[in-house]
Amino acid sequence: MMDSENSVKQPADKQILIVDDNPTNLLLLQKILAKAGYDSDIAVNGLDALKMASDKNYDLILLDVMMPVMNGLETARLLREHEASRQHRPLIVAVTAAEPEECQRLINHDHIDDFIRKGNHYVHFSERIVKLLED
Repeated sequence: MMDSENSVKQPADKQILIVDDNPTNLLLLQKILAKAGYDSDIAVNGLDALKMASDKNYDLILLDVMMPVMNGLETARLLREHEASRQHRPLIVAVTAAEPEECQRLINHDHIDDFIRKGNHYVHFSERIVKLLED
C-alpha cells in the first residue's frame, strides 16, 4: 500500500479551464480531455475566464484567440497581471486556427506559453496536454 507522499498524481489532480465561444469546440475539447482522464471547466468568453480564474487556481488554461467580449490575447494579458497578486502561474495555451507562423508569434508574446491549432491538429491534442502538464 502506497502512502500519499509517494503516490503518483493522477490526471484528475490538474485543474483545466477551456475558454472558447464556440459550443462545438468546447464540447470537443472537453471530451478529448475527459478521455485522457482530465476534468475541465468551461468559460464562453474572456471575461468569464477572468472571473473563474480569480476563484480557482488553474494549472492549464486553453484559450481561444478570437472571441467576442474579450479576445484571447487581452484575456491572457489580464490573467498574467492577476497572477502576480496570487503567486500562481498557470500555463496558458492559445487554441487557434491561425497558420503556424502566426502561432509562433503568439508564443513569442509574454502572456502565451504555447499553442494548439484547431481542426485536424486535435489528433495529438491529449498527448500535447499531458506533456505540457508534466513539464
